[in-house]
Amino acid sequence: MSAQKMTRQGALIRALPILIFTLIAATIIILLVVRNTRNLNTIGPTSQDLTLLAPVCGGSGLPSAAVFDRQTITHPAVIARESNGDWEIDPEVVPAEFRPVTIGEVQLILCVSPPEQMPYPRCDSAEEVLIDQVQVRLVSARTGATIDKDITRPNALQSDCLPEGAAAEVTDLELWDWVRLYVIGGSET
Repeated sequence: MSAQKMTRQGALIRALPILIFTLIAATIIILLVVRNTRNLNTIGPTSQDLTLLAPVCGGSGLPSAAVFDRQTITHPAVIARESNGDWEIDPEVVPAEFRPVTIGEVQLILCVSPPEQMPYPRCDSAEEVLIDQVQVRLVSARTGATIDKDITRPNALQSDCLPEGAAAEVTDLELWDWVRLYVIGGSET
């Protein structure tokens, strides 16, 4: 074997531990990035934590929740919908930047009753269509006290009729529009 070939083998053998260490470190970094990226998409309380918030719409406060302070700029919130007498948290209605990361950060819960249908005239004909209306009640997560309440109908309603092709139900976006005035800036509408 030539001296040059032995020198190359010796260099490769000396570099092998560094090469293996670099590959392991790169693999660990990639795994951490992937894990943290997944966590960013699921920011917020777990579904098990969210069940703790459901009784708040029934009037029971959650002492570990944050105090609603109208002076702060944002107020983390969630939406709860009543279904068959139970309240279920819908974590997707509120945009991620205004959702609580932990149960201790929740300040507001918008409690949404099941839709009630009522007849309403169409704009394009003499017929009536059934539209949904829901009762919404904004409560303090910590105390369960009602901050505001209203009956909400689809935003597409004009003063006296429903336009052709307009949604006859209250959408998630309309619920967010109603509650965002409280979530962002503490407005008292």
